[in-house]
Amino acid sequence: MSGLVAPASPPPSPPVLAVPAGGRVVVASDLHLGAVPSTASGAAAAELARRLDAVTGPAALVLAGDVFELWSEPNNSPAKALRAHPRLVEAIRAFAAAPDRQVALVVGNRDDELGWCPSRRAEATGALDPGPGAGAGITVVAAVDLDIATGQGPALVRVEHGHQLEPFNASTDPARPGDRPLGLHGARELVPALALAGDDGWLDDVAGLTQPGLFAAYVASRLFYRRLARRLGWVLVPGAMAAAAWLLPYVLTPLGPAPARLGRRALDLRLPLGAAVLLYAIGVGLVLAGLAGGGVDAGRSDPNAAARRRAVTLAASGYRGLITGHTHQAELVDLGVARCDPQAAPGTRSATAGSGPRLFYANPGCGAMVVRPVPARAGLPPVFERVNQVSWLELGAGPELTVELWLGETPSPAPGRLERRAGRTRRPAPSRPVKVAALEPHRRWPPALTPDRSGRHRRLAAGAVAVVGLLDLASALTPPLRPRAGQLLRILPPLVPSTASLATAAAGAGLLTLAAGLRRGQRRAWVAALALLAVSALANVGKGLDVEEAAAALGVGVLLAGWRRSFQVAGDRVAGRRALAVLSALAGATVASALAVAAVGHVGVGALVTDFAQRALGLGRAPLTRRWRPVSAAVSGMGLATVAYAGWLALRPARPGPGPDPAAVERVWQLVRRHGRGTLDWFALRDDKTWFVTGETVVAYRVSCGVALVSPDPVGPPDERARAWAAFRRFAADRGWAVAVLGAGEEWLATYHESGMRSIYAGDEAVVDVTRFSLDGPRNKHLRQIVSRMDRAGFQVSVHRSGDLDAETADELRAVAGQSRRGDVERGYSMTLSRLLDPRDDELLVAVARDGAGAVQAFCQFVPAPGIGGWSLDLMRRAAGPLPNGVTDRVVIATILHLQATGERALGLNFAAMRAVLAGDTPDSWLSRRQRWVLRRLGDSMQIESLWRFNAKYDPIWVPRWLVVDSPEHLVTSALAVARAESLWELPLIGRFLRAAPDGPR
Repeated sequence: MSGLVAPASPPPSPPVLAVPAGGRVVVASDLHLGAVPSTASGAAAAELARRLDAVTGPAALVLAGDVFELWSEPNNSPAKALRAHPRLVEAIRAFAAAPDRQVALVVGNRDDELGWCPSRRAEATGALDPGPGAGAGITVVAAVDLDIATGQGPALVRVEHGHQLEPFNASTDPARPGDRPLGLHGARELVPALALAGDDGWLDDVAGLTQPGLFAAYVASRLFYRRLARRLGWVLVPGAMAAAAWLLPYVLTPLGPAPARLGRRALDLRLPLGAAVLLYAIGVGLVLAGLAGGGVDAGRSDPNAAARRRAVTLAASGYRGLITGHTHQAELVDLGVARCDPQAAPGTRSATAGSGPRLFYANPGCGAMVVRPVPARAGLPPVFERVNQVSWLELGAGPELTVELWLGETPSPAPGRLERRAGRTRRPAPSRPVKVAALEPHRRWPPALTPDRSGRHRRLAAGAVAVVGLLDLASALTPPLRPRAGQLLRILPPLVPSTASLATAAAGAGLLTLAAGLRRGQRRAWVAALALLAVSALANVGKGLDVEEAAAALGVGVLLAGWRRSFQVAGDRVAGRRALAVLSALAGATVASALAVAAVGHVGVGALVTDFAQRALGLGRAPLTRRWRPVSAAVSGMGLATVAYAGWLALRPARPGPGPDPAAVERVWQLVRRHGRGTLDWFALRDDKTWFVTGETVVAYRVSCGVALVSPDPVGPPDERARAWAAFRRFAADRGWAVAVLGAGEEWLATYHESGMRSIYAGDEAVVDVTRFSLDGPRNKHLRQIVSRMDRAGFQVSVHRSGDLDAETADELRAVAGQSRRGDVERGYSMTLSRLLDPRDDELLVAVARDGAGAVQAFCQFVPAPGIGGWSLDLMRRAAGPLPNGVTDRVVIATILHLQATGERALGLNFAAMRAVLAGDTPDSWLSRRQRWVLRRLGDSMQIESLWRFNAKYDPIWVPRWLVVDSPEHLVTSALAVARAESLWELPLIGRFLRAAPDGPR
């Protein structure tokens, strides 16, 4: 193995470390060795030393920054730190002493003195140097390039610490001693001050925080669990006093006449005391919920995002990967094919999907103590746990480049019992380092996105509110317990319990209606639910001292208050105003009806209004007189229908806003042209789609039936996938939309699953490999006959760019398109462009078939698909009337032969819905047989089986596609949204109900 050699490019390129075939590279980072060994540094040094002792053959060791902790320990030095960890020093010396070995020490930010202080650098290299003649020695560098020889050719990998990617810790000139970033002052001044402020240990882990954005959540968590929680017992004192007052009469009565009289007098205080304690409990619950809300968003940041973007930028210079440390967040992610897009603007070239050498980003983690948030139960603040981590990366120079991540963790339990019980249990990580991930296509580690618990909160809140609503209705329809009613009537007039009963019923009906709005996360539903829960609690007490129902309503109200951040969705303002108008009309109609009946029947207006209000909610037991029974029934039916309609209006999800401005549309087109690689990516530019843009990623969607239907997969750089999808999920959740993806590809499935979605097989897309297509052989006899028959009939096929077609040909194509299309709409929301020969689409490919007289009889339009090295089918049309069989086949065959001649690689054809089921490729079962029967019944109107058989003639590669949905409860609405978007009017029985409104889909 050669050592560090001069790079071919001029400075300031880093030195290059050549790794021969069969060699191995170990990369570790962020050991933070101090003058006194800690539990974490001692374990990391021992494990890393054990791994280095086991390495054989050519190898290299890269310590990728922050090996020494020189910031928070100003009196520390490399020599002191290494003397405190002799086992690691011995292993590094033995490793470097062997032949074909090299050790590179990368400068970090916490040991930045190695870069500008010769004495510190000499301490480090002198302590680790195996001696003269024993190897190439120890080299201190700012960054290093690994030139790894593999069977696929050399793989260039950059290794740097990564602190320069974070403004908080970046220095302008690392070689200048006086250039100290802000992070240095935080480590030397802020952290010790905080540790001193928390002299009782409640802030003792602040130095282990790896992200500045976690600081506020960390302080809120520790303040709640270690300061306030200890004093929560005093909150129970008023409740205990109230309970004693309620039990006092039962305790005093057996003691004699005098205590019994005192107990009867205490009965008069039970209702006001109970109401006061109830209000007190509500206030305390809201205060505690407010404290618990601190830190809900903790852990959402993505510390390695900047490093992944840098990895994609390096791909344009021929790099296969980037390794950085600094963040203490171990990661290994495949970023797609390391290919430079020549059409991209400088500085924006990215890795793309496809086949070939793959680009990756990796972070070796650390060998130190880290403090990270763990989600807590019941909406409480996250619990911050202390973990001693030991991890590193191993790269192998074999037939292909291999990258492995080794990780071990030893968690330290929280000292507080409340913290241990509140924190959600995680899957235990191994205490000894094991291989947790390897570089594989479309895979990433850690596998899960940062969890967003708002969906779970909304689901649980909706269910709990619905249960309280049912309890309220049951309570209103059943008489109160006789002892409780007697006690209540001794204090209150009879009108109060009857009014409270009506309020309980109204609250129950309202809570049942609001459950749907809470499931969507609507703020107005949350506010109304809190108000109705308070009304429910008070009304149950005033109706018949039903403390059990009141306690349930109070508990759910506190739960909702604690989860308030999950209910931020704004409702439809227009629909909200309509709902208020409808309810006002109902109230006016009720009063007017009561006045009319009172005038005719000479009945009291107050009693009539109360009776009619009960009937408007469907609660009236009997009409006032037999004469007004029809009026009572009409009022009851009208009231229930009106309230239901008003509730539906008020809780409708938000509609999409106005279309984007021309500048935004132009940016979307640029991004799709730059990053669109797949066979469906160009269809993101349909005119009936709305676009969500984040970074360089475009998410094309359409809102229908309360579902944001995404198709195709988001178009953008592979390194942005997780972040972009998380941003779109939050965008949809903030508007109360469920999310579904139609035609999802395999490369995106992992991202969808990590975000909590579920995938359902939808079918296969046919992709023809034109490089191996041939008309020869018995298998293709039918295709040869089609070509011969069409040639004898005088048909000729020509292939053009859409922008090169003359006006007369364009008019003929439009006429043919209208003849064979069923209806006035272009079907295929996910796989058609919805327009023909638009001036904006001048780069499309059009294959035109003409008969012997020169008239256009059929054509196909194709969109670019760089990811497969070819084109993807958009439209396939033929003229009406008698034509020889196989005219569209002749167009496809001519297109394939044209692509062969021009050096293209593939052609995407039609999508075959549920192909594996129809072809019998799925396991034979009762369900698959029923699915096959249904699909064949639908084949006459939807061309399901015929499309599969048409594609199969060309022996294509079947690329599976999926329908991805939020959760099983959204499956029906997602299916309706798909049917409406795809214009499936001819579905048996239900197709006519799927027609979109004249003003477009909602």
